[in-house]
Amino acid sequence: MSEQVNQVRSSLTRAERKQLLALACAADRAAWVHACRPAPARSPMMQFANQVFRYIEPFSHLLPGRMGRWLRGASFLTNLGRQLGWLGR
Repeated sequence: MSEQVNQVRSSLTRAERKQLLALACAADRAAWVHACRPAPARSPMMQFANQVFRYIEPFSHLLPGRMGRWLRGASFLTNLGRQLGWLGR
């Protein structure tokens, strides 16, 4: 739907554009700092579990029944958690 003529605001002033640009730059800078932050150190137990999953994952389709399904599901969830930043990198 088109807006009513009295609801359409005229162009922004130079000061308003400057403020919006400064805000956008600050938000971009904060996002960049967050993205480049190093991953937190993992505990030795998490490192060991990660290595075990990596070694077993190629063979998970050969494991029978419930055990194989559980391992494939756990592998999928850990990969998803890493992608979302819940489990480190």
